[in-house]
Amino acid sequence: MKAIATRLDKLKTDPARDKTLMSELGPLQTAYVRALSARKGVPDPKLEEFRWLLEELRVSLFAQELKTPMPVSVKRLQKVVGRHRGLTLQRDGIHPTSYRVQRQRHAADGLRANR
Repeated sequence: MKAIATRLDKLKTDPARDKTLMSELGPLQTAYVRALSARKGVPDPKLEEFRWLLEELRVSLFAQELKTPMPVSVKRLQKVVGRHRGLTLQRDGIHPTSYRVQRQRHAADGLRANR
């Protein structure tokens, strides 16, 4: 929710920046949607993990001050999409389990800091 609020605040002051960042994010979202529809409802943990990477990328682009649990960038996700049809993430060293653990640790650190 903080990321959304931050993005909306920045959008008010610089809509051109938001549009530019969306143009970078758009092709990655399209790749995800296409891969998802190709699965025809069959769950795919790697594709789910790519979706979370997209979410983290949104935070990184639009609310950078909130930080992400691991390095994520447009270029990194483009490499994932470019190398593998169907978004085979594990070959790129982005393992769903390890990423999920890093995300949980990051969230736990944030909770500890807020106490």
